[in-house]
Amino acid sequence: MKNFALTIALILSANIGFSQFSPTGTATNDNKFRLGAIGIGYSSTPTFGSYKFMVNGTSLFTANLAVTSGGITTGAPTIPGMWSSTNWGVKSDNPFIVSNSTTPFMRVYSSEPTAFAYGDFAIATADYAFGVKAKKGDVIWRGYTGSNMLVNCEGGGGIKFITVSDPTNDTTIYNTTKVQMTITKTGNVGIGTETPDTKLAVNGTVHAKEVVVDLVGWPDYVFEQDYKLMPLEEVEKSINEDKHLPNIPSACEIEENGVPLGEMNKKLMEKVEELTLYIIEMNKEIQKLKEELKN
Repeated sequence: MKNFALTIALILSANIGFSQFSPTGTATNDNKFRLGAIGIGYSSTPTFGSYKFMVNGTSLFTANLAVTSGGITTGAPTIPGMWSSTNWGVKSDNPFIVSNSTTPFMRVYSSEPTAFAYGDFAIATADYAFGVKAKKGDVIWRGYTGSNMLVNCEGGGGIKFITVSDPTNDTTIYNTTKVQMTITKTGNVGIGTETPDTKLAVNGTVHAKEVVVDLVGWPDYVFEQDYKLMPLEEVEKSINEDKHLPNIPSACEIEENGVPLGEMNKKLMEKVEELTLYIIEMNKEIQKLKEELKN
């Protein structure tokens, strides 16, 4: 019985690539071997795409290796939405999993001597893993390059950074997902907002050691000889009528438009310098009155 089985195996192996076997065992001379719906093909004059591995009897790929139900391809897979120049691809509901209890990571690198670089996507299995300040369980995206690390969206959208406030509750994950930072296609950055209308929009409190604002036209013009200082009587009249200092936005304007820090600092400094001139003028009058009383 063993010798008979071995003989059958030798006959089948000798015919791989030279004849096709259908499920009923009928042979055809088309350089293929097929068992049921699974086939391995060979061409006597091979060209790119002539080697095929077919599952379920359907060839959806033009590639060196294709598994249509599992979706592993090499060569140039003719899958809608994938570039025809792809050398290797995976088409699956769960396309790729790296699982290693010691150092789970994926690496893409270039061995070109004049442009050597690599990029890692990894999970830290211990504190300070992968030579970075990572804690156990951290997800790490790391690159080594003499150039730059790029995050690029070539379509019409932007880039969003998202967290989930309650990752343990899968049934409400969409309710607890929050976009923490957004970079729009035009280069606006939003923190706490998905629709930044300026280069940096922050919906929250900003805590900084120092903020530097570039300004043109600091109000030292107040001290020029030709600057006309508003008489105090007119200042009083303006305050009584408008309920705010001249040339200073009202409370309603600030509530509606916010406070531009640079411009507001200029206006406040203008008022400080004007007040200084008022005090100097008043001091001259006081000294004059003192002299008159003394005489």
